[in-house]
Amino acid sequence: MIKFNQTCFSDLSNLSDDELAGSVIIGFDIDWASDFILEDTLQLASELGVRPTLFLTHNSALIRNLFSEGQYEFGLHPNFERLLNGDSGNGLDAPDVLQRLMHEFPGVDVVRSHSLTTSSRLKALFKSNKFSIESSFITHGTNNIFPNFWYESSGMLHVPITWEDDVWFTLEEGETNGNASKILRFDKLNVLTFHPIHLYLNTTDVAHYNASREFINNPDELSKRRKNGEFGVRTIFSNIANKLRGERL
Repeated sequence: MIKFNQTCFSDLSNLSDDELAGSVIIGFDIDWASDFILEDTLQLASELGVRPTLFLTHNSALIRNLFSEGQYEFGLHPNFERLLNGDSGNGLDAPDVLQRLMHEFPGVDVVRSHSLTTSSRLKALFKSNKFSIESSFITHGTNNIFPNFWYESSGMLHVPITWEDDVWFTLEEGETNGNASKILRFDKLNVLTFHPIHLYLNTTDVAHYNASREFINNPDELSKRRKNGEFGVRTIFSNIANKLRGERL
């Protein structure tokens, strides 16, 4: 039986090609999740033996504690998309957006933009602010073969996402393509992205998520919209974790 191993972004440069094959990085794009949602998903991850990389969008009591304790690998998840819509509420320009997050979470050297926004100027901005790894490219939904990662002209390491929860349900890939054996490849590095809100809801499809969004900060109402017992994002995450523990699925 093929054995998969969990790793993290900071370890990639130390792994041989043989060690990269079958390695798995699991990232949580926090996306402004309320603390009760994040707490639930981190408890789930802990129970299943998963230590995710947390891509941070904001600060909160829970996140401050997590960051100060340093028990996770962290990345920044700046939102430049609002600037593209003419909204400067998150920062006057790209450097301002990034600096606000860097001020809250100093010393982080992994970055993934919200909505995977990137450009040559943003890459130069990341490099000038001493980021060493970017992960703002996704291969999920394509049939093309990509390398595990590559070094860009700036010298930064770019690590593509191979699977993402909202792509899975947006493409309506269903239970067959949501099977851990379909998601994980033993011949390459696997970089999986989950969102706490989808783990909390066990999101099954776009309609389920859209119907829940207005209650996203209301614990009582949001809990009524969890689809426990159905095949959704939480199911997939649990199956992935079990696969990492060597269980047959």
